[in-house]
Amino acid sequence: GFASDGYMKGRENLAFDGSTPLVLAEFAHTLLTFHLDLGAGHTDLWPAFARRYPGRLSRSARSTDTSIGGSREVSAAKLGTFDLLIDGHQLQLHDVVVLLKPPGSSRRPYYGNLGIDLFEQARRVTLDFTAMRMTVE
Repeated sequence: GFASDGYMKGRENLAFDGSTPLVLAEFAHTLLTFHLDLGAGHTDLWPAFARRYPGRLSRSARSTDTSIGGSREVSAAKLGTFDLLIDGHQLQLHDVVVLLKPPGSSRRPYYGNLGIDLFEQARRVTLDFTAMRMTVE
Protein backbone atom coordinates (compact mmCIF):
# COMPACT_ATOMS: atom_id res chain seq x y z
CA GLY A 1 0.00 0.00 0.00
CA PHE A 2 0.86 3.64 -0.06
CA ALA A 3 -0.34 6.86 1.49
CA SER A 4 -2.95 8.66 -0.57
CA ASP A 5 -2.06 12.02 -2.06
CA GLY A 6 -5.24 13.14 -0.36
CA TYR A 7 -8.49 14.31 -1.76
CA MET A 8 -8.09 17.08 -4.32
CA LYS A 9 -11.47 18.23 -5.55
CA GLY A 10 -11.63 18.42 -9.31
CA ARG A 11 -8.72 16.03 -9.96
CA GLU A 12 -10.69 12.79 -9.70
CA ASN A 13 -10.63 10.58 -12.78
CA LEU A 14 -11.91 7.30 -11.28
CA ALA A 15 -15.46 6.21 -10.49
CA PHE A 16 -17.39 2.97 -10.16
CA ASP A 17 -20.34 1.48 -12.02
CA GLY A 18 -21.35 -1.11 -9.44
CA SER A 19 -18.09 -2.98 -8.89
CA THR A 20 -16.57 -2.00 -12.24
CA PRO A 21 -13.96 0.77 -12.18
CA LEU A 22 -14.32 3.60 -14.69
CA VAL A 23 -11.65 6.05 -15.78
CA LEU A 24 -12.05 9.49 -17.32
CA ALA A 25 -9.57 10.02 -20.16
CA GLU A 26 -9.06 12.48 -22.99
CA PHE A 27 -9.33 11.54 -26.66
CA ALA A 28 -9.18 14.22 -29.37
CA HIS A 29 -9.47 17.00 -26.76
CA THR A 30 -12.66 15.50 -25.32
CA LEU A 31 -13.12 13.78 -21.95
CA LEU A 32 -14.64 10.30 -22.29
CA THR A 33 -15.47 7.60 -19.75
CA PHE A 34 -14.07 4.08 -20.20
CA HIS A 35 -14.33 0.80 -18.31
CA LEU A 36 -10.99 -0.10 -16.75
CA ASP A 37 -10.16 -3.81 -16.94
CA LEU A 38 -6.51 -4.53 -16.27
CA GLY A 39 -7.33 -8.24 -16.48
CA ALA A 40 -8.28 -7.83 -20.16
CA GLY A 41 -5.38 -8.53 -22.49
CA HIS A 42 -6.45 -5.94 -25.04
CA THR A 43 -8.31 -2.67 -25.28
CA ASP A 44 -11.44 -2.45 -27.36
CA LEU A 45 -13.73 0.46 -28.09
CA TRP A 46 -17.51 0.25 -28.02
CA PRO A 47 -20.46 1.48 -30.14
CA ALA A 48 -20.59 4.87 -28.36
CA PHE A 49 -17.09 5.53 -29.71
CA ALA A 50 -18.08 4.42 -33.22
CA ARG A 51 -21.12 6.74 -33.16
CA ARG A 52 -19.10 9.72 -31.91
CA TYR A 53 -16.11 9.28 -34.23
CA PRO A 54 -17.33 7.51 -37.41
CA GLY A 55 -14.89 9.40 -39.63
CA ARG A 56 -11.90 8.06 -37.71
CA LEU A 57 -12.73 4.40 -38.29
CA SER A 58 -11.04 2.52 -41.08
CA ARG A 59 -11.81 -0.91 -42.44
CA SER A 60 -14.52 -3.19 -41.17
CA ALA A 61 -13.45 -6.24 -39.20
CA ARG A 62 -14.76 -9.16 -37.21
CA SER A 63 -13.99 -9.63 -33.55
CA THR A 64 -14.70 -12.33 -31.02
CA ASP A 65 -16.63 -11.23 -27.93
CA THR A 66 -15.69 -13.65 -25.15
CA SER A 67 -17.47 -13.73 -21.82
CA ILE A 68 -18.44 -16.26 -19.16
CA GLY A 69 -21.33 -17.37 -21.38
CA GLY A 70 -19.03 -18.24 -24.29
CA SER A 71 -17.77 -16.59 -27.46
CA ARG A 72 -19.47 -15.03 -30.47
CA GLU A 73 -18.36 -13.23 -33.62
CA VAL A 74 -19.34 -9.55 -33.74
CA SER A 75 -19.17 -6.77 -36.33
CA ALA A 76 -16.35 -4.34 -35.74
CA ALA A 77 -14.20 -1.66 -37.33
CA LYS A 78 -10.60 -0.63 -36.73
CA LEU A 79 -9.17 2.61 -35.41
CA GLY A 80 -5.71 3.17 -36.89
CA THR A 81 -4.21 5.14 -33.99
CA PHE A 82 -5.72 5.52 -30.53
CA ASP A 83 -4.06 8.34 -28.57
CA LEU A 84 -5.40 8.62 -25.05
CA LEU A 85 -4.40 11.10 -22.36
CA ILE A 86 -4.77 9.94 -18.75
CA ASP A 87 -3.60 12.23 -15.96
CA GLY A 88 -1.52 14.20 -18.46
CA HIS A 89 0.29 11.08 -19.75
CA GLN A 90 -0.20 10.06 -23.38
CA LEU A 91 -0.71 6.40 -24.20
CA GLN A 92 -1.02 5.08 -27.75
CA LEU A 93 -2.26 1.91 -29.44
CA HIS A 94 -2.56 0.99 -33.11
CA ASP A 95 -5.30 -0.96 -34.93
CA VAL A 96 -7.72 -0.98 -32.01
CA VAL A 97 -10.94 -2.95 -32.48
CA VAL A 98 -14.12 -0.83 -32.35
CA LEU A 99 -17.18 -3.00 -31.68
CA LEU A 100 -20.23 -1.88 -33.64
CA LYS A 101 -22.72 -3.73 -31.42
CA PRO A 102 -22.67 -3.71 -27.61
CA PRO A 103 -20.42 -6.38 -26.06
CA GLY A 104 -22.20 -9.15 -24.18
CA SER A 105 -25.87 -8.76 -23.48
CA SER A 106 -25.78 -5.32 -21.89
CA ARG A 107 -26.05 -1.87 -23.42
CA ARG A 108 -23.05 -0.02 -22.04
CA PRO A 109 -22.96 3.78 -22.35
CA TYR A 110 -19.17 3.97 -22.05
CA TYR A 111 -16.67 4.43 -24.87
CA GLY A 112 -14.71 1.22 -24.43
CA ASN A 113 -12.77 -1.16 -22.24
CA LEU A 114 -9.17 -0.22 -21.45
CA GLY A 115 -7.05 -3.35 -21.11
CA ILE A 116 -3.51 -4.08 -19.98
CA ASP A 117 -2.08 -3.55 -23.50
CA LEU A 118 -2.64 0.20 -23.11
CA PHE A 119 -0.88 0.40 -19.74
CA GLU A 120 2.10 -1.84 -20.52
CA GLN A 121 3.84 1.19 -22.03
CA ALA A 122 3.68 3.09 -18.72
CA ARG A 123 6.46 2.85 -16.13
CA ARG A 124 3.92 2.97 -13.31
CA VAL A 125 0.14 3.04 -12.95
CA THR A 126 -1.33 3.94 -9.56
CA LEU A 127 -4.96 3.59 -8.53
CA ASP A 128 -5.65 5.75 -5.48
CA PHE A 129 -9.15 4.93 -4.28
CA THR A 130 -9.02 7.46 -1.45
CA ALA A 131 -8.48 10.32 -3.90
CA MET A 132 -10.41 8.48 -6.68
CA ARG A 133 -7.49 9.11 -9.00
CA MET A 134 -5.50 7.09 -11.50
CA THR A 135 -1.99 8.32 -12.22
CA VAL A 136 0.21 7.13 -15.06
CA GLU A 137 3.96 7.65 -15.34
